[in-house]
Amino acid sequence: MSKDFLEETKKEQELLDIGLKMSRQHKADRHLESFSDDLRSSIIKKVSSKHMEQIKKLEKEVEELEVEKTLTNSQEKLDFLDETIYNTNQSIESLKNARP
Repeated sequence: MSKDFLEETKKEQELLDIGLKMSRQHKADRHLESFSDDLRSSIIKKVSSKHMEQIKKLEKEVEELEVEKTLTNSQEKLDFLDETIYNTNQSIESLKNARP
């Protein structure tokens, strides 16, 4: 009887050890998932910030080109400025629609 009790106690301890090991692994996995989410969020914020900086820079460039248009009389130069403004605005739209 004592032998049966000892064997059952060992089996129960093994089951408890397995449960504890699984619990620790699950906790580590949850922590890793949380860390991954935080890292992903941080990267998205950085990319979004860089996109916003680039958009502002391009919008300022468009403003400067518009001013330059008012100061020129050359049709060739006006055509070039219009094309540059158009292309820059396309770049701005692409950045605004880009998914970080």
